[in-house]
Amino acid sequence: MGRLTYSARKTGGVKAGQIVSKDLKKRIPPGIGAKAAARDPTLEIDLAGKALTDEGFAQFIDDLLACILYRGDEHPTGLAKVTEFHLQGNNLSVLSLAKLGEVVAHSAGDLRELDLSNNDIHVASAQERAVWRAFLECFKNCYVLSKLDLSGNPIGPAGLEIFACIYIKSDIDYLEADAAAFVGVTAEEESTLATEVASMSLKENVSPRASRVKKLAGKAKAGRQNGASQSAAVASKSISLHDLKNFACTRGLRAIPYLILSDIDPTMSSAVHFSYMLAIQRSSEQLLHFLPAGKASAIPDAAQGDKCIIWQPNDTLPSFAKRLLEVTELVREFKSKVESELEASSDDEDIHRKAQSKMMLDYTRLTKRVRLESLKLEGVHNNHIAITALKMMVLSRTLLLEDKDRRVEESTEEETAPNGEVQEGELEEEAEVEEEPVIYPAPTVFPPSTFFTFPSPLPLGPFDRANAGFDEDFPALMKHTPRKLHPIREETEQELKDSEETPEASPSPSPSPNQPARSGKSNSRNNKGRKQEWRFGLPFDVWRGIIADTVSADGILDMEQQARIIHYASDWKAVAYELTIKGVEVHQQIWKFLETVGCFTYTPLP
Repeated sequence: MGRLTYSARKTGGVKAGQIVSKDLKKRIPPGIGAKAAARDPTLEIDLAGKALTDEGFAQFIDDLLACILYRGDEHPTGLAKVTEFHLQGNNLSVLSLAKLGEVVAHSAGDLRELDLSNNDIHVASAQERAVWRAFLECFKNCYVLSKLDLSGNPIGPAGLEIFACIYIKSDIDYLEADAAAFVGVTAEEESTLATEVASMSLKENVSPRASRVKKLAGKAKAGRQNGASQSAAVASKSISLHDLKNFACTRGLRAIPYLILSDIDPTMSSAVHFSYMLAIQRSSEQLLHFLPAGKASAIPDAAQGDKCIIWQPNDTLPSFAKRLLEVTELVREFKSKVESELEASSDDEDIHRKAQSKMMLDYTRLTKRVRLESLKLEGVHNNHIAITALKMMVLSRTLLLEDKDRRVEESTEEETAPNGEVQEGELEEEAEVEEEPVIYPAPTVFPPSTFFTFPSPLPLGPFDRANAGFDEDFPALMKHTPRKLHPIREETEQELKDSEETPEASPSPSPSPNQPARSGKSNSRNNKGRKQEWRFGLPFDVWRGIIADTVSADGILDMEQQARIIHYASDWKAVAYELTIKGVEVHQQIWKFLETVGCFTYTPLP
């Protein structure tokens, strides 16, 4: 194993980057280190505390990529397979992450530890957001990464929201058949490798077989270079093919056992996303089962129990926001503990149920408070999912709220023609007279220039609270309970509901304005009372696609969230309810809307 360690050297900054560049170029033929790289391309790089800036980082990163991507007869797996990369304690900004992301993407089967703590990674501008998102997406194929340390960086609320989006939507569960294809082993190669690896012994000379495996790896396609190089490692390290496929079963950000996010300058809106991440995290012990054995990583003291997300300390969070995150972890740990105690008595079950119910009340109260306070103090300008949901609602209402769907109150005495039919035009005239004082207003239409064009630097548009017409143009919101709950609330409330045995059915709550009372058919709840015919005869999916594409909702709002927004925006009952809460503060109206359509947090992929 090669090591490039510079902790003992006094040089730093650009000069340190130049020294690393020279050392990496020695590994490229005909450099003096080419033969050593051929024997063992594994490489650890330690540049901690070298005052590296973006300029110094740029001095050597291209040389590192050249070593990783190099292929030759004597180097079928490249000149460098980076297993550890320590960059903590420098001055790197988010702009350096573009090239670093390429290193991560090309080291998916090799990289085990990446430390970026205590740098200057801050995400605010549109360019920084794009680079940060692209960097995080490079982790989607990493399947041996055990530690990612981002602590001590002023990432900020915008950066954490993007992180939450990538994390929550990251796949984690895979079948071994998919893993075999992912590591770059074809069916024929898998059979050959399985036979050769099974016949290996630690006491035998494995070089002939390793050479055979290298030849197979060299024939792999360029898109599978990582997997092929890992296949060579199977032979050289006597790792069974079954183990390799087991490692590749889990990958992405959610598959990292130790994810350190302390001191990253979060806000209350960040706590909303943090809460969901903590609710769906796996235990570190469970994730370590899918990683190869190796030296233990240095883990902070805050990593207690089996938590994989280490978020403490984050002193910029208010006390009640911290409490929400702590309660979220307690509920998750409590549920895991109860599930593991299979032989609990009925008395224990009753105690557990009461304790769980108490925690859920605390969790619900804190969740509502944090969400309301975040909207009141921070607004929606730094909350991309909220802005997208509001934009989609406004555009949907402008396009799909039609006068023909307004319900007309029937007259007690209708004037009919001699033949018993209502005279043509009379009903329309009567409706027009009686509809004027009714509470259903015409839909608010925002001019295209107001809605689609946003002033620099922040995309405010009609949602800017400083806008003089904000209170008049922004719609009030209807009262409705979202169908998609937080994972903790959804699982816990369902368990509590199933555990309660009541002889008589409790009275059902009054339906919300756009959700009619349940009929005898259980499958009619979601469809009854909803708009079925859409403008110009276009089907719902076509309208959803048009509106989602216009506001760039794909990848931010899932299909169910988009559907709820469109149905809400096109319902006149929602408009009727909105006027009843016209005097409520704006942040409370926004809160009710986001709760109604379930768009406070991102949702996992189906």
